[in-house]
Amino acid sequence: MSIMVETLILVVGVTLLLWAIYPLIQKSSSLMEKFKPCRGDWWEAYLRGCETWNGKPLPVEPINSYTNVAYLAAGWITFRLLDSPPSLVFALAMAYLCIGSALYHGVKTIWAAALDHSGMYAVFSALAIYAMAPDHRLILIPMIIGTLAAAYFLRYVFHGNVSVRMGLLLSLMLVGALLRGNSRLGLLSIGLFAGAMAVWQMDKKRILWKHWGHGIWHIFTAAAMAAMFLALTP
Repeated sequence: MSIMVETLILVVGVTLLLWAIYPLIQKSSSLMEKFKPCRGDWWEAYLRGCETWNGKPLPVEPINSYTNVAYLAAGWITFRLLDSPPSLVFALAMAYLCIGSALYHGVKTIWAAALDHSGMYAVFSALAIYAMAPDHRLILIPMIIGTLAAAYFLRYVFHGNVSVRMGLLLSLMLVGALLRGNSRLGLLSIGLFAGAMAVWQMDKKRILWKHWGHGIWHIFTAAAMAAMFLALTP
């Protein structure tokens, strides 16, 4: 079976799983505690009437929710291309981000938002640690420990500015890619991140993209993360 067919099956399967989970979450009063459909101030939520939600079916933001499968796809393709233990850690971190972000945009509760941030810390930490010594035979150990620690402690214990932390971790990856990796892929990754950030800002300012603004962010950043991992790989 080809990588693309495998990826398609995986993406469809997880999309259907999310579609089945949203109604179950909505029926649970405990899981829907502190539900705020306009949380995050995403344009799609307002176009979907988040200010007067009144029990409409989840997800609140369908496009912003389901486009998170791009992280799952990017992680899986990277793993299948490299077939290495570090790429498996990266793929699992991307899968975690996929689920966390999909739940956040679909459910709009505090616990779901926390999972979203935790997933971002997991992926960026995995990449930053991998950038330190991608060809070392023991890099798998700090990748696993660092990814798990970042996913938990940076979100649930040591709170801080997510954007600043992501920027610092991204700078570490870029240095590794430019100085000892594939500089072209590294620059491609940064270009994709920059494009994603531009669309993110346009979504916040209600320019052009309407329902698709933050969904494009998911697709671009998924590709950027995969490109960065490949750039760092000897």
